Amino acid sequence: MEDQESVSAAAEDQSWFRTAAWQSKEAEVDQALGRGERGEVFGSGQDFLRSLADEAGLDLREIERRAEDRGPADT
Repeated sequence: MEDQESVSAAAEDQSWFRTAAWQSKEAEVDQALGRGERGEVFGSGQDFLRSLADEAGLDLREIERRAEDRGPADT
């Protein structure tokens, strides 16, 4: 049986989650939630995507058009 301390709960491709920088951000979120702060809630997925596009200074209709031109994502 392996030593419990040597077993990682995260898959190797998710090791970024254990970095000091990421854990610092996780702590910030935990503190904000502890203060009762919540993020914005959107009425639909489309509203959420529009908000992201607006924040990035992008045209959501153009993004959607390009996605349609590319077709379904490769799996």
